[in-house]
Amino acid sequence: MSLKNPVVFISGAILPFNFKKGGYFKNLNSIYDDKSTYVVPVKHWASVEENAMIIEQYIKQHLSERSFHIVAHSKGGVDTFFWFQSSQFKSNVLSFVAMASPFKGTKLANFLLAPLRFFPGVSSVKKSLNCLSLHQIEKYTIGEELPQSACIISRIKSLKGIYPLLYISYLFLKIFEGDNDGVVSVNSSKKGKFLGEFYCDHPGLIGHFNSEKRETIFKSCAEKIKQYQQEIEKC
Repeated sequence: MSLKNPVVFISGAILPFNFKKGGYFKNLNSIYDDKSTYVVPVKHWASVEENAMIIEQYIKQHLSERSFHIVAHSKGGVDTFFWFQSSQFKSNVLSFVAMASPFKGTKLANFLLAPLRFFPGVSSVKKSLNCLSLHQIEKYTIGEELPQSACIISRIKSLKGIYPLLYISYLFLKIFEGDNDGVVSVNSSKKGKFLGEFYCDHPGLIGHFNSEKRETIFKSCAEKIKQYQQEIEKC
C-alpha cells in the first residue's frame, strides 16, 4: 500500500557513502515508491546549523506546498530536530521517525575530539562531532517536538557479525553509557513513540556493510516505519 504523502530521508554523518537514493539508505525503492521519496543532500561532516540550513532550502525548493513524513538516521535526527525549531515549513511535517539518533549526545564524540585537536586538517569532522558531544548536544535537542515523533533503536547483542571498527567503541560506550550500537547508546536514542528495536550495530540498521542480513534488517525497519506512517495518514 502506497503512502499518500512523500517521505523525506535525512542521512547521518558516520558513514562515507553518497547520499543519493540507495546510497546511504539501502534499497529504498523496495519499500517506498521511488517518486515519493526524497533524500536531502546534507553534508557528511557539517555542523548541525549548516545541515539545518540545507534541509530548509531543500524543502523550500521541492516540498514547500506539500505535507510530508521525515525519516532520519543518526546525526540526521539531531539535524532535523534543530531545523524544525526555526523552519517556516513546520506545518508541512506529518511525522518524524529517528533511527538511532543521539538526542542525548554520545560520549564517543567526546572521546574522538580529544586526539583530533592535533589534526588541523579535519576541522569539519571536529565541528560535526562537537555538536554531538555531551556538553553541546542540548543546544540542538531541546525545544518543540516534531509532530508524531517516534524512534527506532539499534543495540548490539553479540559481537558476532558487527563491523570490526565498532568493537572498541561498543565496549567503550558499554562502560560509560550502557547498551549501545557501537556509536549511540540505547538511552540516547529514545525520543517520542517507541517503534521497535533491532539487534545490530549502528550501520547495520540502514543496511551496511555488504551483508544480506544487514539489508534484511533495514528492510524490516523501513517496513515498520512505513506502517506507522500509514496509520498516521488514516487519522
